[in-house]
Amino acid sequence: MRFSILIPVYNTGKYLEACMESVLTQSFRDYEVVLVDDGSTDNSGQMCDGYTADPRVRVIHKVNEGLLMARRTGIAKANGEFCIFQDSDDAMVAGALERIDNRLRETEADILIYNMALVYNDDFSAPKLCDPVFPEDRVFTGEQEKREVYEKLLQGFTLNNLVLKVIRTPLVQGDDTDYAAMKNASMGEDLMQSFYPITKAKSIAYTGACCYYYRQNNTSMTHFVDPARLEERFATYNPNVLPMRLYYAKLWGLGDDAHIHQVYRASLLGVRNFFNSVFARCKDATAQKKWCAMPWETLLPREVMDARKSRKTKLKLHERVQLDAIFAHRYTVLRVLAALQKLRR
Repeated sequence: MRFSILIPVYNTGKYLEACMESVLTQSFRDYEVVLVDDGSTDNSGQMCDGYTADPRVRVIHKVNEGLLMARRTGIAKANGEFCIFQDSDDAMVAGALERIDNRLRETEADILIYNMALVYNDDFSAPKLCDPVFPEDRVFTGEQEKREVYEKLLQGFTLNNLVLKVIRTPLVQGDDTDYAAMKNASMGEDLMQSFYPITKAKSIAYTGACCYYYRQNNTSMTHFVDPARLEERFATYNPNVLPMRLYYAKLWGLGDDAHIHQVYRASLLGVRNFFNSVFARCKDATAQKKWCAMPWETLLPREVMDARKSRKTKLKLHERVQLDAIFAHRYTVLRVLAALQKLRR
């Protein structure tokens, strides 16, 4: 069997039908679908069972432990040569599996990374293609060439998502990281699960071709204006994700001071990006002010907070100004910056 398509499911009955239709109507047929129902409390579990009439579909029901452990459960049960990761509220582009298979056969790579398009307001007729991570299709073979991939992982977020990676199954099944100890991680779980296979892969292929539709939910983020949930989101980031980034930086020979500051920069920009994603969706000024009053200054370790003042971190002026405003809760400044960002778009 060529592919195992792994789909964690938790209370996404509203979107599951569209997701499964995009997968089961692919022209390429040599694959299985593993649906992992993570203790859903809506009708998602029953919907999953309804798909087992198709012999390609298997369903695993488990107690709720979060997305990370649902993915690990699917990985452990995968039978295909490669694992493909799909979220149950997203969709696969028509012809994606055939395109993926062709590229893997051309390159003989252990991992294929591809592009995605963002879908707003459930409108799949007007997806917005993301900027390519690399300027052209590439194959990275050996540690010297893979260094470019490592650098991208340390410096930003463009390669974090598992849903943009097809990974040879033994590489993800061979990862002996104790993810059970991190099961509450709601931030950075994709990145953590990418480190091991990317490190072990003999070659990594990249294509700018779009194979994935990533749904942008404009309503769910507005319900996140809650200090407890914000602190919970970052509670597992500091003891798990940040040390793992630093560990792999050193393992890759990128543990010098300059690269460590790039890790700190990515952590700071992660806060900024998360702030912006919700601020733009707040329904009114009251919600915006509440979001600005969140305890942002407590979320990151002191060494990361201090790094924003260092030239080594290479923050752009507007990034540093906004981060200072976020940590100081300056609503008026943040509102002006948001308006300027909107004009630039």
